[in-house]
Amino acid sequence: MTSALIHERMTRSPASLGAVVCPSRFRVTPCAMHVPWLRRAQSMLPWYRRPSEIRIADAAPRGHAKSTIETFLAPLYEAIYGREAFIVICSATAEQAIGFTADLHATLRSPEVKAWFPGIKVVGGVSDFVVYSPAGHRDGTRIMSVSVGQQIRGYKHAGWRPSKIILDDVETLRNTHTPDQRDKLERYISRDLLQAGEQIGQQYTVVRALGTIVHPESWLSRTIRNPGWQSTLWRAVKQWPTHPDRWEEIRRAWANLDVPADERYRAMRALYDARPFWYGEGMEVLWPEGMGPLALYEKLWTYGEWQFAAEFQNEPKTSLYGIFQVDKFQRCRLDGVGHGTVIVEADGKRIPFGQCAVSIWLDPIPPQGGGDYAAIAVVAQHRQSKRRYVLACDLFRGPPTEQLRRLWGAFDRWTIVGPPSVGYEDNGFAASIDELYRYQRKERAAAGLSLAMPAPRGRASTVRKEDRIARLEAPCWHGHIQWASDLSPDVLGQIRDFPGGSYDDAIDAIERADYALTGDVVLTSPPEWR
Repeated sequence: MTSALIHERMTRSPASLGAVVCPSRFRVTPCAMHVPWLRRAQSMLPWYRRPSEIRIADAAPRGHAKSTIETFLAPLYEAIYGREAFIVICSATAEQAIGFTADLHATLRSPEVKAWFPGIKVVGGVSDFVVYSPAGHRDGTRIMSVSVGQQIRGYKHAGWRPSKIILDDVETLRNTHTPDQRDKLERYISRDLLQAGEQIGQQYTVVRALGTIVHPESWLSRTIRNPGWQSTLWRAVKQWPTHPDRWEEIRRAWANLDVPADERYRAMRALYDARPFWYGEGMEVLWPEGMGPLALYEKLWTYGEWQFAAEFQNEPKTSLYGIFQVDKFQRCRLDGVGHGTVIVEADGKRIPFGQCAVSIWLDPIPPQGGGDYAAIAVVAQHRQSKRRYVLACDLFRGPPTEQLRRLWGAFDRWTIVGPPSVGYEDNGFAASIDELYRYQRKERAAAGLSLAMPAPRGRASTVRKEDRIARLEAPCWHGHIQWASDLSPDVLGQIRDFPGGSYDDAIDAIERADYALTGDVVLTSPPEWR
């Protein structure tokens, strides 16, 4: 194929441009979602010929190259061929937004692009630059990154206001946590971003919104239903298989913690590859070449149904849907005493307690009470297999003095082989906990009791409670978390009813104790207590 013919194809097709200048990124066949996006980028009139503003929104599944197409390839094509005067890329954080523009900045200055477009120039830094292309407009194309909350009204390039505004993942679990946060974000989008392209006598701005619906009442969820937008909701799984039970043997192979990870993946792959059409009978997915049936089932097993529905189906659940099937929990129990203590798993396997790390977590209640329960959860994790065990959860009502005394008691009870880590939910009265710890430490010293428990460390979570607790669904499903057989009905009832129940103190404390073992919370005593 001649150079002239390749240039002609790149001019007519963003997909051809990507295949030529970034071949490693565009090896996989586009899916049904990508095709209309690419056609739209190809057929969109230059900004100075557009008769009106255009608003387009898509809710897309995670991992389906939405940003690769719409926040990388489309702006690349528009800058090289002068289709836009001024492109603004907005995302939830400055780091994420600059990541998008820095990628474009590097690509437009790459040898691959310069080889096909000699004379192309990029003037400016990674967050705000102008592209002068021999195939583009004489004024060039400005590309700028902004984060949510950053004002852009009044910005221009060569006399033109933003001709295209890309809103890519402007919503997160953190900025849609409460109704006030969702309203604040919607005000910013409607009053600042959507007005940034307004110019007297001219309406040429394309507003391009894409993301994953993180909350049923999020801005994107409402926008998808707004008739003023050209909008589509996409799901990774269009139709589930006719016989979902056939996938159970693959799930069991994938979830077997007694086998090394590489062997588990090989076993899973071998089972599927032997009969892919048998397993996938009746199943229809959005992007077979990029994320096929096995990959999607692996995502389901990894995240659980609650998170998969939001991340891949754009169907975030509400409190009307329960997360946990308590009657299917695998149960464990303790046996033996002292250093001979073992955890007896659901299948009878005996795990020496000394091979486990232990976390204790207090979810406190304020001095004035308020109706909730204080909860002290104890979770252990086998260091080799990484399986976790919910060993105890103490639900009670009492003043902070009683809460801390019970925390001391839990530490003494569960210091069987080595000391557990200790933490608490910092929900506004950390000073009271710290003061009580110092006072009770002196009391225990006077009474000759153990002082081994370090000062508990308070941690506050900014993630929506339903979402952080939902991460426990999948490991409970696979038996990666097992539950003590003597947990009280009150504890199990709270877990069964979550998130729609009256109380959630037990599962909240259990999740935090589990996270202290498996997440990035490091529970260590402050220097003065070491």
